[in-house]
Amino acid sequence: MAACASPNALALREYRLQPRAHGALPRFGRDSLDAEGQPNCLRWGQRPHIVAARQIKDKVREILLDLAPRDRALLNAVFFDERDRDEVCLEFGVDRDYLRVLLHRAKQSSKTEYVKRIGSQASMRASA
Repeated sequence: MAACASPNALALREYRLQPRAHGALPRFGRDSLDAEGQPNCLRWGQRPHIVAARQIKDKVREILLDLAPRDRALLNAVFFDERDRDEVCLEFGVDRDYLRVLLHRAKQSSKTEYVKRIGSQASMRASA
């Protein structure tokens, strides 16, 4: 280290070099990816979270496919495609107030189905 380094720079350097209380933060590079190109986080215990996120994503996709076509189209247009609500109103032939009602009903039906499916899986796991 250069003799002319300021005390603040030295303190900052020491802080960066110290390990964190919960372990070193992961650094992702080419060597940290698995065969599928996903981060290899086994050292940090994060892999189960990635798997759980994929399972939830797949479950939500299944639920959306089982919804009524109109509900699915509304949820896709507003939340996934992020289209302007006025444009969605024109497409579905409704005003903004009724679009709000339709979105509420679609979200409620998807939430109910999600809770049913997750609850049935949890009870199966508990009995196993």
